[in-house]
Amino acid sequence: MKRLILVIGLAVCLMIAACTPSPEETLDGTIDPAAQAPLPSATFSPNIPSSTRSPSATADIPKPDFETSDCPFEIPYNMSVRCGYVSVPEMHDKPGGDRIRLAVAVVKDFSATHQPDPVILLTGGPGEKTIHNGGDIATLLAHTHPDRDLILFDQRGVGLSEPALDCPGWVDAQYDVLDESDQYIVMQQPFDALVECRDELVERGVNLSAYNTTQSAADVNAIRQALGYEQLNLLGGSYGSFLAQAVAQDFPEIVRSMVINSVWPLEQSFTVNSPVITFKAVEKFLDACAADPACDQAYPDLENVLFAVVDRLNDNPIEITTTHILTGQSFDVLLTGDRVYSSLISHLYYMSLIPRLPQAIYDVYNGDYELITQLQGTSLAMYDLMSRGMTYSVVCREDLIGMGPEDVAAAYDQLPDMLWEGIDEQFAFDHGIFGVCKLWDVPEADPSFKQPLTGDLPALLLEGEFDPVTPVSYAEMVEAHLSNSSLFVFPGVGHDVLSSTTCARRLIGAFIQDPAEQLDSSCITGYETGFLVPYEDPRGYYSIPLPSGWTVEERDGMSWFSNPEGTMTASVFTFEGENYSLASDAAWKLIDPTFDGKPNLRETDCVGCAAGDSQSGADFALLNYQTGDPDRTAVAAAWIHEGLTYLMIWQADPNIIEANSTLVNTLIMGFEIDALD
Repeated sequence: MKRLILVIGLAVCLMIAACTPSPEETLDGTIDPAAQAPLPSATFSPNIPSSTRSPSATADIPKPDFETSDCPFEIPYNMSVRCGYVSVPEMHDKPGGDRIRLAVAVVKDFSATHQPDPVILLTGGPGEKTIHNGGDIATLLAHTHPDRDLILFDQRGVGLSEPALDCPGWVDAQYDVLDESDQYIVMQQPFDALVECRDELVERGVNLSAYNTTQSAADVNAIRQALGYEQLNLLGGSYGSFLAQAVAQDFPEIVRSMVINSVWPLEQSFTVNSPVITFKAVEKFLDACAADPACDQAYPDLENVLFAVVDRLNDNPIEITTTHILTGQSFDVLLTGDRVYSSLISHLYYMSLIPRLPQAIYDVYNGDYELITQLQGTSLAMYDLMSRGMTYSVVCREDLIGMGPEDVAAAYDQLPDMLWEGIDEQFAFDHGIFGVCKLWDVPEADPSFKQPLTGDLPALLLEGEFDPVTPVSYAEMVEAHLSNSSLFVFPGVGHDVLSSTTCARRLIGAFIQDPAEQLDSSCITGYETGFLVPYEDPRGYYSIPLPSGWTVEERDGMSWFSNPEGTMTASVFTFEGENYSLASDAAWKLIDPTFDGKPNLRETDCVGCAAGDSQSGADFALLNYQTGDPDRTAVAAAWIHEGLTYLMIWQADPNIIEANSTLVNTLIMGFEIDALD
């Protein structure tokens, strides 16, 4: 019998990265979108299956109410936010039965040209928590809802909604097996925790069959009613794109427009397709490095190097200690070849990490585990971000319709043999998604659930080139059924375009303002940052990942970098002493002696940075300068370690800094102080 290890395993994760601890966009600027004339409410002709999907079609559901409460997050200083709960039936076709509460936050718009149709965010997972991070999400999405309210909510069974289908024992089990060498235990322990979670939820009176996409789509309509809106603009990412299609399918009259990124088609199975989809994403990434002269020169034959790493570490794994990117807690991790491969897949989610992945592979091949250890801390955060009971209630009802273990086995037959090893096939299936769903015991949805959304709904689809779970081909499937849709693919981007690029958020804002207007997508070309190769300071103080094509000049004992167009510069300085402000003053005397702008300095943790933070490495601060010139922005990052202050100053037009904010953060995260080695 063949033996395999399920690389994705039980950790089904289709999330919107806006809600994850992604390092992108922490220096993102703010530019008000230009006011445009509003578009009259639009309707479209849906394709509704003969076996209707909507639970509201058979019952007259009373209008829900919005009960206000304090916001569970810090409200950004320039926003007005209303928080509260919307009570809905646990089963919408049984309005007299048990009720549940959905946590909701509304970012109010008071502009002179206010429009009546809000944007509602549908996040991923299924099961991703949203409201606890509402302030950050509202700030990130500021440009996506011009002249409109923005609605955020925790989907049923998730986060601060009541009840929440959390499985903390499953999370603990995942941490417990990080350093476990016995692959049977690695699968058995989380499986047992899920079974225990399921039993606890049922004992609490939770009807697991009520927590699914069909009911969540009806929740969206209920939230609309409770808040008094006629129509909505849907904004969904990953599983949220799946939910958006279901809303448009079941309640076409309430949808003015739909924006979906990292698109998951209604007709596709995530679980069955994921082995092949993820492998194709890895292949695309490897091919892209080989086609990039600088990447290929720095990391030749990357595919064979990766497979050599997988083979070697599967035979002889090593133990590393990594730090959780959110909690700062340390964990021992057994680094196997399968874990390196799975880590590569998970880090294709993040645009800012993709350029460094070739180095991570080569470092491991050469026996250097520092970067892969750093990246593991990012992976750990995914365990805590979702209510897993909701995840499995959705997946077990909807994802496996008409599927069996033999379909997954057929998918694995398409992969290299080295990915078919580690555990007995039957044991893997019994303790994988099919075993979980057998015990979860929720009825499968009718096959009509898988019918694709069709019609002339105004729709904008966004996809990332390296998306490892919802590839471009998925977005093309959905686009083919919608006659009034547009698809844009972002080069160099992984999973979730929305939170990765300011360009995407500007396109979304322009589309929602007027779905009939042709979009200017020229900003997309600005995200072809390519792979990064290490630059070593000749004085031996630091190293930095640098984009190919950038020029380097050494003068005044410092390093000066500029992009090929000459529109953006970076200067890196090292000064004796431990003082951010004094180092800043000294740097400007070398850059521009006439500059007298004082920095706005914020000391913080550089979470996930190679140079560490105050707990494990260097002290860190961000600096922003008032230049007095609207066409000139200056920002900086600074580290203090062992009597030295390191300073990286960026200068460019504000729009250029904003468009390249992901690159700026990538280089900040990759900055390494040699004294920390």
